[in-house]
Amino acid sequence: MSVKQWIFGWIIFAITLGACADELRTFNDSKGREIKAFLLDFKPSTGSVKLRLENKSIKSVKLSIFSELDQEYIHAWKKVKSAFNGRKLTLSADKKTLDSGLKKIAVVEGKDTYIDMQYDDIAYKLTLRNRTGQIIENLFIEYRIYIKSSVNESLFDIEIVDGWPNETAEKKDQRTETRFIQGAWHILKLKPSEQLTKMTEEIQVQSGLVESKRLQHGTQHFRKTVRDKLLGLRTRLYLPLPGEKKAMKEYAFPSILSTKIEWNPSIPQSKLRIGDTSRQKKISMRGLAHDYRDKKEYDKAIEIFKKLYRSEKRGYDAYEVGSIYLWEHPNRSYEKARPWLDFAIGKKFARAQWSLSRYYALGYDPSAWDSQKAVYHAELAVEFDSDCVDLLAWLATSYAKNSQFKDAVRIQEKAIQLAETKPRYLGKWKIGLKEDLKLYQSGLPY
Repeated sequence: MSVKQWIFGWIIFAITLGACADELRTFNDSKGREIKAFLLDFKPSTGSVKLRLENKSIKSVKLSIFSELDQEYIHAWKKVKSAFNGRKLTLSADKKTLDSGLKKIAVVEGKDTYIDMQYDDIAYKLTLRNRTGQIIENLFIEYRIYIKSSVNESLFDIEIVDGWPNETAEKKDQRTETRFIQGAWHILKLKPSEQLTKMTEEIQVQSGLVESKRLQHGTQHFRKTVRDKLLGLRTRLYLPLPGEKKAMKEYAFPSILSTKIEWNPSIPQSKLRIGDTSRQKKISMRGLAHDYRDKKEYDKAIEIFKKLYRSEKRGYDAYEVGSIYLWEHPNRSYEKARPWLDFAIGKKFARAQWSLSRYYALGYDPSAWDSQKAVYHAELAVEFDSDCVDLLAWLATSYAKNSQFKDAVRIQEKAIQLAETKPRYLGKWKIGLKEDLKLYQSGLPY
């Protein structure tokens, strides 16, 4: 990995992987002979290729001496390097506050729960500009928005004294944790001088009493307060190279974020353990699985979810196994994920179909991208759960990516109509749904 800095309002961290980094590669000439070298430069006008050999000597040779496959690689390497160097392919970000207010919720369902929280819903408007003078194809973009949270949790035992409940034996846990949301887009083609604008998902910045509830038949009281700070946005752009290599460039807003926080930050877990019933033990097992997942100990998380599925046959647990294999495990594997997603599908768990649809739309293997299969599985997800706004909106997105814009408009209108009945989607969420509808009506994909 190499990190280069440019100062122009912010610092862009450009990180290039594969052959765009200083990587030793085995080249072949037209007669099949091999040479190991670092690719330093290529000038299309003269056909001159500059290499640094293993003994550190610099050699310039003609492109024509290389095999056809290596010539293709060198041309692609030059195209990607030209796009990612300097300010030819640029990304800017504009922070937006979509909604803010005070949330007060009181719920009584066998136990009292209360929430009193100030919140701001934040998203970023990203603008991508192509000044390379060439068409950029198969550009993949992923982003993460980070928040730092100061969390205070308290667990009280409750005793009844003279007919009144008194809180005693307080246990406390104070910690700082970093959480994030993520998203991605696949840009099939970006024309010269074209400008493309995208809105990220929103993240909620909270401050106040997030949760207060009675537990264990009124014998315990749990209280949690949170104070959030928005850290910023990191975005990575990927361009394909021949074979399985990819080049990557990163933008951070603010620039210091790339050096201050990991791409996948670990999340400290609560030290408080609540409850001890048989049902609670099952919940604790799932909680432990999610703890391992958050710490990126994916094999341990997978093993627990597998045991839970074999014990209870719940589609949720099978889905979690498939989801980790497909999206999070360092050795992501469709072959390992698919049987578990099929188990979940057999239990009519809609998000398993949704996960397969996303895999065919924007999964880790571009060779598997198939917009028709993405539509097929998105339709099945909605068949399983037609009362989910998110699944309807994804089906509309899938139709649009497959150029079925009439269907996309029809389904998006249905999603908006359903959102009217869901408190979560009032205000800023509904605005986002309507903005997507305008894109589909204009014949543009999401």
